[in-house]
Amino acid sequence: MSTAPEMYDFCKSERTFNPSDRDFCTIMQEVEEDLLRVVHGDPEEYAAIPFCGSSAVCIDACVSSLVPEQGRILILNNGSSAARAAEAARNYHIDYSELRMPLDRPLDTGALELALQRDPRISAVYCCMHETDTGVLNPVKEIGSIAHRYNKVMIADVSSAFAILPIDVNEDCLDFLIGSAREGLASCTGLAFVLGKKDLLELSKDCPARSGCCNLYQQYQAVQDLGKLGSLLPVQTVRDTWQGLQDYFLEGEFARWLRYRAKWDTLCRGLIRMGFQMAVPLVYQSHLVVSVLCPNNPRFSLPLLQEMLKARGYTIYSGSSPDSSVFRLSSLGEGCFNDAEGLSRALEESLEAMGVRLTGTSAENAVMGA
Repeated sequence: MSTAPEMYDFCKSERTFNPSDRDFCTIMQEVEEDLLRVVHGDPEEYAAIPFCGSSAVCIDACVSSLVPEQGRILILNNGSSAARAAEAARNYHIDYSELRMPLDRPLDTGALELALQRDPRISAVYCCMHETDTGVLNPVKEIGSIAHRYNKVMIADVSSAFAILPIDVNEDCLDFLIGSAREGLASCTGLAFVLGKKDLLELSKDCPARSGCCNLYQQYQAVQDLGKLGSLLPVQTVRDTWQGLQDYFLEGEFARWLRYRAKWDTLCRGLIRMGFQMAVPLVYQSHLVVSVLCPNNPRFSLPLLQEMLKARGYTIYSGSSPDSSVFRLSSLGEGCFNDAEGLSRALEESLEAMGVRLTGTSAENAVMGA
């Protein structure tokens, strides 16, 4: 994942930007409005609530703030984002249920509906749209529709999909979205946000106050006083995010998605040509992150491969499994089509340097249109 050079240039040059002055308040208001525009949210119905930190802070805020004292949150878990939500529920001593599902498959909506039928105490449903552990894309629209059918609050972590995959809060039946400026907006690290329905935010003030820094309603109130809120936010990153939003709207929602898809296709074709096997069937993948099985070859070393690619200016990620039998490639960030081709060449040359030769592709992996 990469950030545009001009973003870093701004962070270096604007050190004296005052978080309480009128200019910053104007920028912050525009950022909040534009974040809602990305997901087609009506500002009369939804509010943007920024936080200083990563999306994990917003997971804490939603889990700790949106479950009534007698309520229960149902967490659909097929990756680390949902696991963090479950951990937050445990840490805050919140009643929760967890449906653990296979990591290499989308969430099972049938299991969700059955759980809601069996447990009337469930008041909210949580899932992650795109699990970067594996690249699996979860059926958020179907999950949201089922949650609303049973009158449950729908919370989705869309951090690694925001401003990349098309999202519509109304069509996708989403009450609260957790996002980050880091991934799709290619901003510097430090700004995350919750986009939520105002009427449900107002109701949340009656939930037990379980946190100070991660209190969603308290932060929502602070949004009304931007001078006060500004001191709690990374000023340069906010300005950075403002620029990322301008770039997003200039490129266009579907044009951006097609650009990311093209990078992912290039990466996958290169991997398949070299003989790698996918850890997740292509039909289940998001077209943003690709999970690859490490070759069963005594000469192959994932740490060595990472160092060799790092020396060429590329980063690959270990998988979430403890035995490191999987590595991941990402099309997230500001890299272009040529970067994806360059990574494929660097990967092939690194394998040759290790003396690793792969042969054969599966019929499933040969289908790129899935």
